[in-house]
Amino acid sequence: MGSGTRREQMITGEGVVVAIPIAGPAIRLVSGIIDVIATLLLGFAVLWAESSVIGSAGLDLDDALSAATAVVTAVFLLVGFPVTCEALSHGRTLGKLATGLRTVRDDGALADLRRLFTRHLVGSVEVWGTGGAVAVLTLLFSQPTRRLGDMAAGTYVARDRVRLALPPEPRTDPALAAWVEHADLYVPDDLAALVRASLAHRRGFNEAAAARVSQELADRLRACVRPAPPAGAPDADVVDAIMAERRRRETRRLVHLQERRARLFPAGAAVTATTSAAGTTSVPTTTSAGPSAGA
Repeated sequence: MGSGTRREQMITGEGVVVAIPIAGPAIRLVSGIIDVIATLLLGFAVLWAESSVIGSAGLDLDDALSAATAVVTAVFLLVGFPVTCEALSHGRTLGKLATGLRTVRDDGALADLRRLFTRHLVGSVEVWGTGGAVAVLTLLFSQPTRRLGDMAAGTYVARDRVRLALPPEPRTDPALAAWVEHADLYVPDDLAALVRASLAHRRGFNEAAAARVSQELADRLRACVRPAPPAGAPDADVVDAIMAERRRRETRRLVHLQERRARLFPAGAAVTATTSAAGTTSVPTTTSAGPSAGA
Protein backbone atom coordinates (compact mmCIF):
# COMPACT_ATOMS: atom_id res chain seq x y z
CA MET A 1 0.00 0.00 0.00
CA GLY A 2 1.56 3.29 -1.07
CA SER A 3 1.65 6.65 0.56
CA GLY A 4 -0.93 8.16 -1.73
CA THR A 5 -3.87 9.91 -0.18
CA ARG A 6 -7.03 7.89 0.32
CA ARG A 7 -10.32 9.59 1.07
CA GLU A 8 -12.94 8.49 3.57
CA GLN A 9 -16.40 9.89 2.92
CA MET A 10 -18.25 11.76 5.66
CA ILE A 11 -21.61 13.52 5.63
CA THR A 12 -21.65 16.78 7.55
CA GLY A 13 -24.54 18.08 9.64
CA GLU A 14 -25.75 19.99 6.58
CA GLY A 15 -25.84 16.77 4.56
CA VAL A 16 -22.83 17.64 2.41
CA VAL A 17 -20.63 14.70 1.49
CA VAL A 18 -17.00 15.54 2.24
CA ALA A 19 -14.02 13.42 1.27
CA ILE A 20 -11.69 13.16 4.26
CA PRO A 21 -8.05 12.50 3.19
CA ILE A 22 -6.77 9.46 5.09
CA ALA A 23 -3.04 9.21 5.82
CA GLY A 24 -1.49 6.12 4.25
CA PRO A 25 0.82 3.64 6.00
CA ALA A 26 4.06 5.09 4.58
CA ILE A 27 3.51 8.67 5.78
CA ARG A 28 2.30 7.38 9.14
CA LEU A 29 5.47 5.30 9.55
CA VAL A 30 7.58 8.39 8.87
CA SER A 31 5.55 10.33 11.42
CA GLY A 32 5.87 7.49 13.93
CA ILE A 33 9.64 7.27 13.53
CA ILE A 34 9.94 11.01 14.23
CA ASP A 35 7.78 10.62 17.34
CA VAL A 36 9.86 7.65 18.54
CA ILE A 37 13.09 9.64 18.13
CA ALA A 38 11.55 12.63 19.95
CA THR A 39 10.36 10.38 22.79
CA LEU A 40 13.78 8.72 23.14
CA LEU A 41 15.53 12.10 23.24
CA LEU A 42 13.09 13.34 25.85
CA GLY A 43 13.58 10.13 27.80
CA PHE A 44 17.34 10.60 27.88
CA ALA A 45 16.83 14.19 29.03
CA VAL A 46 14.42 13.13 31.79
CA LEU A 47 16.75 10.37 33.02
CA TRP A 48 19.70 12.76 33.05
CA ALA A 49 17.63 15.32 35.01
CA GLU A 50 16.50 12.67 37.50
CA SER A 51 20.06 11.42 37.98
CA SER A 52 21.31 14.96 38.49
CA VAL A 53 18.65 15.76 41.08
CA ILE A 54 19.16 12.50 42.96
CA GLY A 55 22.97 12.88 42.89
CA SER A 56 22.97 16.52 43.98
CA ALA A 57 20.55 15.75 46.83
CA GLY A 58 22.60 12.77 47.95
CA LEU A 59 19.53 10.49 47.88
CA ASP A 60 19.84 6.73 48.02
CA LEU A 61 16.67 5.25 46.48
CA ASP A 62 15.66 1.72 47.44
CA ASP A 63 14.41 -0.78 44.87
CA ALA A 64 10.71 0.01 45.39
CA LEU A 65 11.18 3.76 44.97
CA SER A 66 13.41 3.25 41.94
CA ALA A 67 10.76 1.02 40.35
CA ALA A 68 8.03 3.58 41.08
CA THR A 69 10.13 6.35 39.55
CA ALA A 70 10.72 4.24 36.45
CA VAL A 71 6.98 3.51 36.07
CA VAL A 72 6.04 7.18 36.43
CA THR A 73 8.69 8.17 33.91
CA ALA A 74 7.52 5.53 31.42
CA VAL A 75 3.87 6.57 31.73
CA PHE A 76 4.82 10.20 31.19
CA LEU A 77 6.93 9.45 28.11
CA LEU A 78 4.65 6.89 26.43
CA VAL A 79 1.23 8.34 27.30
CA GLY A 80 1.43 11.74 28.96
CA PHE A 81 3.82 13.34 26.49
CA PRO A 82 1.99 12.42 23.23
CA VAL A 83 -1.45 13.08 24.76
CA THR A 84 -0.33 16.52 25.89
CA CYS A 85 1.13 17.31 22.47
CA GLU A 86 -2.04 16.29 20.62
CA ALA A 87 -4.36 18.00 23.12
CA LEU A 88 -2.50 21.31 22.88
CA SER A 89 -1.90 21.24 19.11
CA HIS A 90 -5.32 19.96 18.00
CA GLY A 91 -4.33 16.40 17.18
CA ARG A 92 -0.67 16.78 16.21
CA THR A 93 2.48 15.34 17.72
CA LEU A 94 5.94 16.43 16.58
CA GLY A 95 5.94 13.74 13.90
CA LYS A 96 2.48 14.66 12.67
CA LEU A 97 3.40 18.34 12.63
CA ALA A 98 6.45 17.58 10.47
CA THR A 99 4.50 15.36 8.04
CA GLY A 100 1.26 17.33 7.89
CA LEU A 101 -0.98 14.86 9.73
CA ARG A 102 -3.63 15.23 12.40
CA THR A 103 -5.52 12.83 14.67
CA VAL A 104 -9.29 13.21 14.31
CA ARG A 105 -12.42 11.37 15.39
CA ASP A 106 -14.25 8.95 13.13
CA ASP A 107 -16.59 11.76 12.07
CA GLY A 108 -13.70 14.07 11.15
CA ALA A 109 -13.95 16.33 14.22
CA LEU A 110 -11.07 16.99 16.61
CA ALA A 111 -10.39 14.13 19.01
CA ASP A 112 -11.15 14.85 22.66
CA LEU A 113 -8.91 14.08 25.63
CA ARG A 114 -10.57 10.74 26.39
CA ARG A 115 -9.99 9.47 22.87
CA LEU A 116 -6.40 10.69 22.85
CA PHE A 117 -5.69 9.00 26.18
CA THR A 118 -7.22 5.71 25.01
CA ARG A 119 -5.34 5.87 21.73
CA HIS A 120 -1.93 6.32 23.31
CA LEU A 121 -2.60 3.95 26.21
CA VAL A 122 -3.18 1.16 23.70
CA GLY A 123 -0.28 2.48 21.63
CA SER A 124 2.13 2.12 24.55
CA VAL A 125 1.69 -1.64 24.22
CA GLU A 126 1.05 -1.79 20.49
CA VAL A 127 4.05 0.34 19.51
CA TRP A 128 6.55 0.10 22.34
CA GLY A 129 5.64 -3.29 23.78
CA THR A 130 5.96 -5.10 20.44
CA GLY A 131 8.69 -2.98 18.86
CA GLY A 132 6.12 -1.49 16.48
CA ALA A 133 5.41 -4.81 14.74
CA VAL A 134 1.71 -4.93 15.63
CA ALA A 135 1.22 -1.27 14.71
CA VAL A 136 2.87 -1.73 11.30
CA LEU A 137 0.86 -4.86 10.47
CA THR A 138 -2.39 -3.19 11.52
CA LEU A 139 -1.65 -0.11 9.41
CA LEU A 140 -0.90 -2.26 6.36
CA PHE A 141 -4.02 -4.42 6.50
CA SER A 142 -6.73 -2.15 7.95
CA GLN A 143 -9.23 -0.16 5.88
CA PRO A 144 -9.14 2.77 6.40
CA THR A 145 -5.55 2.87 7.63
CA ARG A 146 -5.70 2.63 11.41
CA ARG A 147 -3.76 0.95 14.19
CA LEU A 148 -5.31 -0.77 17.20
CA GLY A 149 -5.18 2.41 19.28
CA ASP A 150 -7.24 4.22 16.65
CA MET A 151 -9.80 1.42 16.56
CA ALA A 152 -10.14 1.42 20.36
CA ALA A 153 -10.44 5.20 20.57
CA GLY A 154 -12.61 5.79 17.49
CA THR A 155 -10.00 7.90 15.72
CA TYR A 156 -7.85 7.91 12.61
CA VAL A 157 -5.08 10.07 11.20
CA ALA A 158 -5.94 12.48 8.37
CA ARG A 159 -3.78 14.43 5.97
CA ASP A 160 -3.88 17.97 7.30
CA ARG A 161 -2.35 19.63 4.24
CA VAL A 162 -4.71 18.14 1.65
CA ARG A 163 -7.72 20.22 0.77
CA LEU A 164 -11.07 18.64 1.52
CA ALA A 165 -13.03 17.88 -1.63
CA LEU A 166 -16.65 18.95 -1.89
CA PRO A 167 -18.79 17.45 -4.65
CA PRO A 168 -19.20 19.67 -7.74
CA GLU A 169 -22.16 22.02 -7.74
CA PRO A 170 -25.11 21.07 -9.93
CA ARG A 171 -25.61 23.31 -12.95
CA THR A 172 -28.88 24.40 -14.53
CA ASP A 173 -29.36 23.56 -18.18
CA PRO A 174 -30.24 26.80 -20.05
CA ALA A 175 -33.31 25.10 -21.49
CA LEU A 176 -34.70 24.62 -17.97
CA ALA A 177 -33.58 27.93 -16.46
CA ALA A 178 -36.79 29.88 -17.12
CA TRP A 179 -38.95 27.06 -15.76
CA VAL A 180 -37.03 26.39 -12.55
CA GLU A 181 -36.52 30.08 -11.66
CA HIS A 182 -40.29 30.65 -11.51
CA ALA A 183 -41.30 27.26 -10.12
CA ASP A 184 -42.55 26.66 -6.59
CA LEU A 185 -40.28 24.07 -5.01
CA TYR A 186 -39.70 22.60 -1.60
CA VAL A 187 -37.12 19.83 -1.24
CA PRO A 188 -36.92 18.39 2.31
CA ASP A 189 -33.47 18.27 3.87
CA ASP A 190 -33.32 14.47 4.02
CA LEU A 191 -34.19 14.16 0.33
CA ALA A 192 -31.68 16.87 -0.56
CA ALA A 193 -28.95 15.00 1.35
CA LEU A 194 -29.81 11.79 -0.52
CA VAL A 195 -29.67 13.57 -3.88
CA ARG A 196 -26.34 15.23 -3.05
CA ALA A 197 -24.81 11.92 -2.02
CA SER A 198 -26.03 10.31 -5.25
CA LEU A 199 -24.69 13.17 -7.37
CA ALA A 200 -21.30 12.87 -5.67
CA HIS A 201 -21.05 9.25 -6.86
CA ARG A 202 -22.63 9.75 -10.27
CA ARG A 203 -19.33 9.99 -12.13
CA GLY A 204 -18.42 6.51 -10.94
CA PHE A 205 -21.60 4.93 -12.33
CA ASN A 206 -21.81 3.26 -15.69
CA GLU A 207 -24.27 4.70 -18.19
CA ALA A 208 -27.14 2.36 -17.33
CA ALA A 209 -26.75 2.83 -13.57
CA ALA A 210 -26.47 6.61 -13.93
CA ALA A 211 -29.67 6.71 -16.00
CA ARG A 212 -31.55 4.55 -13.47
CA VAL A 213 -30.43 6.64 -10.51
CA SER A 214 -31.28 9.89 -12.32
CA GLN A 215 -34.75 8.59 -13.11
CA GLU A 216 -35.42 7.58 -9.50
CA LEU A 217 -34.20 10.93 -8.17
CA ALA A 218 -36.12 12.90 -10.79
CA ASP A 219 -39.34 11.05 -9.94
CA ARG A 220 -38.95 11.97 -6.26
CA LEU A 221 -38.03 15.58 -6.99
CA ARG A 222 -40.91 16.12 -9.44
CA ALA A 223 -43.28 15.72 -6.48
CA CYS A 224 -41.54 18.69 -4.82
CA VAL A 225 -41.93 21.21 -7.64
CA ARG A 226 -44.84 22.94 -9.38
CA PRO A 227 -45.36 23.27 -12.30
CA ALA A 228 -43.85 20.05 -13.59
CA PRO A 229 -40.68 20.29 -15.69
CA PRO A 230 -41.05 20.60 -19.47
CA ALA A 231 -41.99 17.38 -21.21
CA GLY A 232 -39.06 15.47 -22.57
CA ALA A 233 -36.47 17.08 -20.28
CA PRO A 234 -33.70 14.58 -19.40
CA ASP A 235 -33.96 13.25 -15.88
CA ALA A 236 -30.36 14.18 -15.03
CA ASP A 237 -30.90 17.77 -16.17
CA VAL A 238 -34.11 18.01 -14.11
CA VAL A 239 -32.28 16.81 -10.99
CA ASP A 240 -29.41 19.25 -11.53
CA ALA A 241 -31.73 22.18 -12.21
CA ILE A 242 -33.86 21.61 -9.10
CA MET A 243 -30.84 21.16 -6.81
CA ALA A 244 -29.04 24.18 -8.26
CA GLU A 245 -32.13 26.34 -7.78
CA ARG A 246 -32.60 25.08 -4.22
CA ARG A 247 -29.01 26.00 -3.45
CA ARG A 248 -29.44 29.47 -4.99
CA ARG A 249 -32.61 30.18 -3.00
CA GLU A 250 -31.20 28.88 0.27
CA THR A 251 -28.03 30.94 -0.18
CA ARG A 252 -30.08 34.05 -0.94
CA ARG A 253 -32.26 33.42 2.12
CA LEU A 254 -29.21 33.07 4.34
CA VAL A 255 -27.64 36.25 2.96
CA HIS A 256 -30.85 38.19 3.64
CA LEU A 257 -31.03 36.70 7.14
CA GLN A 258 -27.51 37.78 7.99
CA GLU A 259 -28.01 41.24 6.48
CA ARG A 260 -31.07 41.68 8.68
CA ARG A 261 -29.12 40.45 11.70
CA ALA A 262 -26.31 42.87 10.90
CA ARG A 263 -28.76 45.78 10.86
CA LEU A 264 -30.22 44.72 14.21
CA PHE A 265 -26.88 43.90 15.85
CA PRO A 266 -24.24 45.92 13.99
CA ALA A 267 -21.57 45.39 16.65
CA GLY A 268 -21.86 41.59 16.66
CA ALA A 269 -22.36 40.62 13.04
CA ALA A 270 -20.25 41.16 9.98
CA VAL A 271 -21.91 40.29 6.71
CA THR A 272 -19.79 39.50 3.71
CA ALA A 273 -20.56 37.30 0.77
CA THR A 274 -17.54 36.23 -1.17
CA THR A 275 -17.21 34.19 -4.28
CA SER A 276 -14.48 31.59 -4.37
CA ALA A 277 -12.36 30.79 -7.38
CA ALA A 278 -14.60 27.80 -8.03
CA GLY A 279 -17.58 30.09 -8.32
CA THR A 280 -19.33 29.06 -5.11
CA THR A 281 -20.84 31.64 -2.80
CA SER A 282 -19.90 31.38 0.87
CA VAL A 283 -21.45 33.25 3.76
CA PRO A 284 -19.45 33.45 7.02
CA THR A 285 -21.07 32.83 10.35
CA THR A 286 -21.70 35.52 12.93
CA THR A 287 -21.13 35.68 16.65
CA SER A 288 -24.67 34.59 17.37
CA ALA A 289 -25.97 31.19 16.37
CA GLY A 290 -28.28 30.93 13.42
CA PRO A 291 -29.62 28.37 10.97
CA SER A 292 -27.38 27.12 8.23
CA ALA A 293 -28.62 26.42 4.76
CA GLY A 294 -27.69 23.18 3.07
CA ALA A 295 -26.64 23.13 -0.52
